[in-house]
Amino acid sequence: MSPSDQTGWAKECSCVPEFQSDYKPVGREILLGKDLKCYVVGDENAKRTIIFCYDVIGYQPRNTRQTVDQLALRGGFKVIMPDFFRGARFVPGGPVPVYQWIQDTCPWPVVEKDLPLVHEYLKKTAESICWVGTCYGGMIGSIVMGRVSYLTAGVFIHPGTMSMKDPKYHRGPVYLMPSRDEPDLLPYYAELQKRPFGAISKHTRFENMPHGWCSARGAGLGQAEKDVPKEQARAVQMIIEWLNGILADQNLVAKI
Repeated sequence: MSPSDQTGWAKECSCVPEFQSDYKPVGREILLGKDLKCYVVGDENAKRTIIFCYDVIGYQPRNTRQTVDQLALRGGFKVIMPDFFRGARFVPGGPVPVYQWIQDTCPWPVVEKDLPLVHEYLKKTAESICWVGTCYGGMIGSIVMGRVSYLTAGVFIHPGTMSMKDPKYHRGPVYLMPSRDEPDLLPYYAELQKRPFGAISKHTRFENMPHGWCSARGAGLGQAEKDVPKEQARAVQMIIEWLNGILADQNLVAKI
């Protein structure tokens, strides 16, 4: 696919290291199938659920788990974060470009194969399933919102590159939350506006936040950015309020 078909990457995705957080996650681990580890937070019997997809740094970073925990504890959701990478993680500043690493490690077909396991687990109790993705998880979210019928809505936080062709296939509303480092996503948002749910899709650019502020790289380029915790919490609250509004309308909730 040509670059003109893509929204593009934040260059910081390839070079910014993980922020070493001292946060202590509160969730639990489960195993789905033979080898799909998942981090889960929230009431096991919760009816409102979220699939959270991490950034290219992967499954372990505490800053990522803090966002997952906040969505569950403050929003009343059960949130599951599958380890689609099977323990792998991108090394910022290494010899392999981030997009090539994704293609070699966990392209869409890998996620597509794993999602039925996650769906089967959630639908035992769930009445709704939504998607929240950061970086890589936003890129995959752009695909999954057009391929999976059981997702009510999607949130893409500082997303990786997305195809401009994806929105025409989306089956539900999307909230775009780019950082200061992402390319302009308003053209992508304009495509969302053409869909039947366009009026309830949203776009908020966090102009003072670095790429990764809601996942593994919350401190930006190795600098202590004092507003990151506050803005991470604000983003979580905005997501909760937006999803609450959508889930309150049964006409918008996808069948699972």
